[in-house]
Amino acid sequence: MKRITTLGFLSAAAGALLACGSAGAQEDVADPCAYPHDREVTVHNATTLKEALAGASPGTLIRLRPGTYEGQFKVSSRSGSADKPIVLCGPREAVLKGSSPDRNALYLYKANHWVLSGFSFTRGRNGILADYSNRNVFTGLALEGFGRRAIHLRRNSTYNDVSYNDIDDTGRASPGHGEGVYVGTYAGDWDEVMGSSSKPDRSDGNKVRYNSFGPEVRAEAVDLREGTGNGAVVGNAFDGAGLSGENHADSWVDVRGNGYLIAENTGHNALEDGFQTHVGKSGWGNDNRFTKNLAVVNGPGYGFAIAPDSTGNVVYCDNTVQAARSGLANVSCSGGGPAPSPEPAPTPDPAPTPTPTPTPTPTPTPTPTPTPTPTPTPTPVPVPTPTPGPIDTPYGELNPALPPSGNFDLSRWKLTIPSGQDILVDALNQGYTLANAFYTDAQTGGMVFQCPNIAGTTANSSYSRTELREMLNPPAGTKSDANNWKPENGGTLKATLRVDRVSTTGDAAKVGRVIIGQIHGPETEVIRLYYHKLPGEAKGRIYSGHDTISNQNSYSPDIVGNKDGGGIALGETFSYEIKLLGTKLTTTIRTQDGKAYTYTRTIDSGYLGQNVYFKAGVYNQNNTGQSDDYVKAMFFALRQTHP
Repeated sequence: MKRITTLGFLSAAAGALLACGSAGAQEDVADPCAYPHDREVTVHNATTLKEALAGASPGTLIRLRPGTYEGQFKVSSRSGSADKPIVLCGPREAVLKGSSPDRNALYLYKANHWVLSGFSFTRGRNGILADYSNRNVFTGLALEGFGRRAIHLRRNSTYNDVSYNDIDDTGRASPGHGEGVYVGTYAGDWDEVMGSSSKPDRSDGNKVRYNSFGPEVRAEAVDLREGTGNGAVVGNAFDGAGLSGENHADSWVDVRGNGYLIAENTGHNALEDGFQTHVGKSGWGNDNRFTKNLAVVNGPGYGFAIAPDSTGNVVYCDNTVQAARSGLANVSCSGGGPAPSPEPAPTPDPAPTPTPTPTPTPTPTPTPTPTPTPTPTPTPVPVPTPTPGPIDTPYGELNPALPPSGNFDLSRWKLTIPSGQDILVDALNQGYTLANAFYTDAQTGGMVFQCPNIAGTTANSSYSRTELREMLNPPAGTKSDANNWKPENGGTLKATLRVDRVSTTGDAAKVGRVIIGQIHGPETEVIRLYYHKLPGEAKGRIYSGHDTISNQNSYSPDIVGNKDGGGIALGETFSYEIKLLGTKLTTTIRTQDGKAYTYTRTIDSGYLGQNVYFKAGVYNQNNTGQSDDYVKAMFFALRQTHP
């Protein structure tokens, strides 16, 4: 089985599933078994795995050791609960291998509230087949090498979350039935599967989010059948290079159900169209919404092909279509997109919040000492070249009625507010908000950070902030080394946000600057990521600042420049990714039009062995001007991972 790198694993905050991460494969993440549990069972072969599955109860965690587990595995009428799911987890090197190409690798029957996290599947008719199974989470998995489908949710399997998985090499035996994720049942099979030709398979409310499909998915990456509805396909990456064309397998997504949200996906290479709807049975294939997708079709059809006999389907004009010879869509697009509000289906019960226990390091970490910086002068480094890439946006996942800790996993962050005071992890996660500083946006559900120019500061800083500080092991105490990590162990910080306001008054050298993400060292910063917009400029630019371990400063060129119509406007959504492994630091900005700009540099080797940590929010770089002047940013996704 070839190596597939992980996309991440799903964690949850109190009351809502997180929407974080981006489509496309990334590096390995934290322990996929980092879920609270009452008892743990470690297995090492097929026999002990079958015994563990048969004996699992709410709160059980089954940990797979690396190795191959060959057989036909089944979970029957055994469920966890909303607060105590059953977790089956392990590294990618733990591989569930179907006993034959004609058998499913894992069959779930009346199995609710399971979390499958981190490991791999290969061989079998299907990788995972679920019947009458509800509110499960399939996350961070690698699935490849199946006769038919990777994941099939069937027979009224509802409100499951398929997120952050790598899916490839499907349809080996039957290319026309080699879908990546298949939801529901073909109407012609309702009689056989559901017991009556008039009884639809109501596998409703399922979400397919932030997965990577292809390039050898031989049928549709996602097929949503008639009889199903009110689910979401959000933030996925599709490569249709291997589409077979058999059984009309010529698009990335085929929607035959009702009321689906198809948003923020990125696709490349389709045989015909990027996204399609069909009416497989009267009354179905209607009322679906397509918004903020990027479709690079490289084919003869449309970006969006809507069945002419369907009703209520909307293709919004905020979709981007390239290399589709027939154009954007076979229907007129609608202006704007649906307001970012909770998805039409109820949110599934959350998976538990992962709480990894990092290995303590020997050197205590001093209080962070951010370094005031002058207006930067770019160093002579080649300007980054934009390449297509998806933007990580959790469209439809945030609840405006919840505090930030209800929409985001803040279990490993503390907060510094403009007074200079720290809000510790426990208090932050008990629904903390602060007017005009830290709160949930009433329209989008985004997490708002706001900070005035003139306010308090931390001990060794001259600037104010509303900013999160990473805390990997909060119970160890705020000064513990266990809350930090080392560059040689690696870390990645991802965020999707928009900057809504920058300062406009005061010292000209300081106006318009705000830091939106950092890696902080013992006393200096490995990186400070700046958004900078002057009052006379239409859009802002993004660049980064860097310190050596001895506090010598340097700056990148503009990672996203604002000349000749470029840049990022206030209120425009974008994503950033800051990744450090050893001395290699890579910063990637993904803009709303689907382009990615990457800047890579080698950091001072003196940071190796030192304690570092992430920061995110707004760190106002203007301490002059009017007392009512301020900076503001709204985050829609935030996630930090460590290999």
